[in-house]
Amino acid sequence: MYPERFSNLPAHAWPRLRALLDAHEGGGTPIHMTIGEPKHAFPAWVTDVIAQNAAGFNSYPANDGTPQLRGAIAGWIKRRYGVDVDADTQVMPLNGTREGLYNAVMATCPETKNGQKPAILMPNPFYQVYMIAAISGAADP
Repeated sequence: MYPERFSNLPAHAWPRLRALLDAHEGGGTPIHMTIGEPKHAFPAWVTDVIAQNAAGFNSYPANDGTPQLRGAIAGWIKRRYGVDVDADTQVMPLNGTREGLYNAVMATCPETKNGQKPAILMPNPFYQVYMIAAISGAADP
């Protein structure tokens, strides 16, 4: 029913982590492994800005962002790295890092590298998109 390539996908990060941890006795201080979960109240002005712009929350933004957003990104790149980029042709807003990381692999991973299957280094093996992108790009994670 499903394409065979789906059966070749690895287990999700949590079962892989459980397999690593099961060999060790539990206990000790818990380590919270959330990714960016807010822990502090945000400033009151944020609520005011959200309320002022609530009418805009009933539709998705344009896929390529607004000229103001792309301009702000280009400005940040200039301030941070001293590099000029064209906001209209060299800046691509994304819906999130996973989308960008996955699409970067799809766009840049060669079918072979020096006659072999390419390899992709993963800075965080538990951020699932690295492995899935590598496998989808026919590379070794």
